Amino acid sequence: MIRIILLFIPFIFLFAKSDNQSYVLNLALQKHLYKMPVFKSLLFYKDKFYINDNKFYLSSNRDLKSELIADIKGFFEKKDKFKNINNHPQCKFPARFMFIKKELNLSNSIFPKINCPALTEYKQKAPAKNIYMVFASANIKSPSSMMGHTFFKFEGTYKNQKTSHAISFYTFINTINPFKLIYENIASGMKGIFGLSPYKDVLYNYLENENRNIWEYKLNLTSYQKKFIFYHIWELKDIKMKYYFTSFNCSTVDLFIISIINPSILNDYKYYITPLDLMKLINKHKLIKKTKLMPSDEWFIKLTEAQLNLNTIYKIKNVVENNNIKELSTFHNFYAKLLIKLYALYLFKQHKISKKNLNNINKHINLNHKNIDISKYKNPLKSPYQRQIGISYFKDYDKKNYLSLNFLPASHTLSDDNREYFNESELKLANIKILLNQDRFLIENFDIYTITNLLPFDILLKPISYDFSLNLKRDYNKKLNKNLFFNTKIGLGEDFQLQKDMNLFFLLNTKLRINNKDTQFLIVPTIGSTIYTIGNGKIYFEYSKNYTINSFIYDKYLFSYNLYFKNLKFYSNYSLIKNNKKVKEFEFGIERYF
Repeated sequence: MIRIILLFIPFIFLFAKSDNQSYVLNLALQKHLYKMPVFKSLLFYKDKFYINDNKFYLSSNRDLKSELIADIKGFFEKKDKFKNINNHPQCKFPARFMFIKKELNLSNSIFPKINCPALTEYKQKAPAKNIYMVFASANIKSPSSMMGHTFFKFEGTYKNQKTSHAISFYTFINTINPFKLIYENIASGMKGIFGLSPYKDVLYNYLENENRNIWEYKLNLTSYQKKFIFYHIWELKDIKMKYYFTSFNCSTVDLFIISIINPSILNDYKYYITPLDLMKLINKHKLIKKTKLMPSDEWFIKLTEAQLNLNTIYKIKNVVENNNIKELSTFHNFYAKLLIKLYALYLFKQHKISKKNLNNINKHINLNHKNIDISKYKNPLKSPYQRQIGISYFKDYDKKNYLSLNFLPASHTLSDDNREYFNESELKLANIKILLNQDRFLIENFDIYTITNLLPFDILLKPISYDFSLNLKRDYNKKLNKNLFFNTKIGLGEDFQLQKDMNLFFLLNTKLRINNKDTQFLIVPTIGSTIYTIGNGKIYFEYSKNYTINSFIYDKYLFSYNLYFKNLKFYSNYSLIKNNKKVKEFEFGIERYF
C-alpha cells in the first residue's frame, strides 16, 4: 500500500503545480492585472511598448495580456529546465513576481522555490536602504549632457561598510557632426547603456572633471516601494535600449521606473521629458523627502563671491596666491574665510599652489562649512519648464502683417526668466518659427542648435563667455532685403554683472552664411544687456554691427521686454536695422512654458 502511495506522489505534485498555476492565471485574468497601470509601467508601456528587446518579454506576442500569462507560467517553471538558473523568470523579473504576489495576495509557497545566485549577489553588494534621484546640472560643452542628467543612487551597508552606487542610463557621443547627431536622434538612435557604478566615482567625475553641480533628492518611499524599484532596475540590466536625446533619454527611463510606485506621474508625460522636467514631476507628486546640493568648486566660489565686496575679493586673491599667511588673521567675515578655503583648494587642484601652502591656509582658517545648507540657492525646481510654444503678431521689414507661431522643444532663451540659473544662458534645440498671412507661408528661422553662455567675469576664475549657433534663418542683405540663409556662428566675449539683476556683455562673433545665391563670411561684434525689472519683468537689449571682409552690411538694434506670469511669458520685440536706409520689425505675443 505504501509503495502504491509513493508511486503516485510525483503525480500529486504535478497536479498541484498545474492547479496552482491555473488558479493564479484565472485570478489574474479575472482581476485584469494586465490593464493595471503598475503592470504597464513594469513593461515600459504607455500607448506603445518603449522597449523592443525580446529579452524583456517572455511572450512572443507583443501585448499586455499575453505577457501577463507568459510571466505567470514562467514563475511556475521547474528549475531543472534552465542550464543557468539565473535565467529563470523568477530571477530575471523579480519585480513582476512581486507585483503578481502582492496584487493576488499569494504566498511564496505555491510557487517553485528558486535560488537566484546573481540576484542574491546584487542584493548584497548594491543594497538600497535609501534611494535617491540625482540631478547633475547641465554640461553645455557636452552634446549628450547639455540638458543635465538624472540617475538613481542606492545607499546601504555591505560587510559593515556604508556603500552607495549610481544606476544610470546614458550614451556616448562618437561624432561632432551635427547632422549625424540629428539623424541618430530622430531616426537610428544611439546605443543606450544601463550601468551600475560606484557612486563616489560618478560624483568625482561630475564635480571635478565636468564642473557640474549635483542635487541629491532622497525619495519618500516605503520599504516595499524601495524593494520594488530595486528589483525593477535589476530587470533592466541586460536589456538593449536605443537612446534618443528627446524621445527616450535618461529621464524617460527614470520616469518609467518611478511610475511603478506612482503610475499617475505618467499622466504628465506627453511627448518627451528632460532631466529638469523629471525633477519637477517628482516634486509635484510629493516624492521628495530631503534635498542636498553638492556644488562644484567654481559654482561654490561664485556663490561665496556674491556675498563679498570687490576689495575683499582682491585681497583674498593676493593672500592665497602669494601664500601670505600673516594676513589671514585680518579676515573675520564668515564668507571671506570660506572663500579663502575654497579658492585655495581650487588653485591646488589646478596645480597652481602646493599641498604645503594649502595645508598652511587650512591650518590658519578655523572654519567648518560642511553643514551649510545651500540647496535653496538657485534651485532648479523653481526654474521655468524647458519647452515653450507661442503665438504673436509680427510686422516684417516689408510692412506686411503676419501671424507668427513659435515652438521651442528645448530648452530656454536669453529673454526667458533665467534667475534660477547661475548665469544668463540660452540653449535652443530644434526651435522653429513660422510666419503666416493670407499670401505667404515663411520659415523665419529654424535653430538646429544654438547656445549662448554669458559667464559673469570675476577676478578669481576669469571665465570666458561664448556663443555658437547652427540654423536656418531669414537675414538681411546689403539692400536690406530678407533672404533665407544657412548660418553657422561662433563667438567669444566677456560678461559683467553690474548689479544683482543687471548684466552687460560683449561678444565678437564670426558668421558663415550660405544660400543658393551667395556665400558670405561676416564679422559681428555685439554688445548687449539683460535687466530684471520690478513686477517680474526683464529687458533684453542687443546692438550688433555686421561686416563682410570687404564691406559694411548693416547695424541692428534689438529691444525686448518680457513679463512673466506663472507658466506664461508676455513679450514685445522691436528691431531697427539700418545702413544708408532703415527698416523696422515689431512683434508682440505670448508664450507658454510646459
